Amino acid sequence: MLSHLSRARSKLRFCTVIIFSAIFSYPALAEVGGVTGLALDFGSPRHQLWAILKEKPRGGERFAFSIADQLSLNPRRQQHPYITGSILTFTPTINYDRNVNNGFNGDTIYIWGLPFSVDENSRAVEALTVGGALTSGIAFGIAPSTTLSFSTRAGYQRALSKDFEIFTGTAVANLGYTTQGWSYINVGLLLNREERDLSDETVKIGSFTVGKLFGTPVGNLHDVSMTLIRAEQKSTWHDRVRFDWTSFHSSRGVLRMTLEHGEGVEAVLLPQNTFSTSFSSYLFNAPSTITVLYSKYTGGRFFGSEREDKIYKIRLERKISQRLISYFSYEKKVSTLNSFNDQGIDIGISFSGF
Repeated sequence: MLSHLSRARSKLRFCTVIIFSAIFSYPALAEVGGVTGLALDFGSPRHQLWAILKEKPRGGERFAFSIADQLSLNPRRQQHPYITGSILTFTPTINYDRNVNNGFNGDTIYIWGLPFSVDENSRAVEALTVGGALTSGIAFGIAPSTTLSFSTRAGYQRALSKDFEIFTGTAVANLGYTTQGWSYINVGLLLNREERDLSDETVKIGSFTVGKLFGTPVGNLHDVSMTLIRAEQKSTWHDRVRFDWTSFHSSRGVLRMTLEHGEGVEAVLLPQNTFSTSFSSYLFNAPSTITVLYSKYTGGRFFGSEREDKIYKIRLERKISQRLISYFSYEKKVSTLNSFNDQGIDIGISFSGF
């Protein structure tokens, strides 16, 4: 690989997001097609570098060296560590949230078949919220083929007509290693916290991923990986394993499939099985993605009754212009306890790159 471089809820929500960012990234590359074009629009830096080295588009050499620099694979780079990139992004938001306080959906709950009225202060509250989020990140090449990155995100939203606030915070650290044979390892740590009026939840996740990129005789790119996950959620530690497959087809688009399985924990509602698939291509010459997801949650108990939830979701996303992205999603939750059934529509528009 281096030698190649050396030679070359029911709810309706409408959300508007404006992003102001200062990003140090790659130089511009002329519009290209094939796997390279798909990788630039839908792939990771590893996918982009593989495609450029394979297809050698006009003007791609400089771009390849820039991506290789980000992955700490640039043969011209002799000294480590060095900064491979950084980002600072502010995102003002306006959002209509049907459950801003994380309350109970509905005014009646059924226990052992008997109806009970939900206290008014515990019911879900709908409200229009305004706020913003600040995201920062920095990445280093700490050794040949090895990168280390850190990122944080702090968000705040406040309901306009109600006295409710939402605080969110996320911190991520990731160690990455890529071999000349296109195998790779990622080790990640994530801490996420969300505070609402009726909930205060912290999630901790550690992950270890091994994967490999490989091509086919007709020029397609495949990426397969397995991830081991150790997570603390709802004050309970549990293990999960995830398998991912991504396939870039130059004449069709990008197909992704993910299968995740987690261990059950008694009396704690946690995801047991999750399957998702997505297809990305160009709709009227605009990058677009459709995603379908199914997730099964087990282990929950509510007043002695076992609870099991199934979630179905479909999401459509389209890049309308260089700075405008729109999306639409529909989600339905079916529970063994009817009181927890829910469904919702989410419509969003984001403006980026200002």
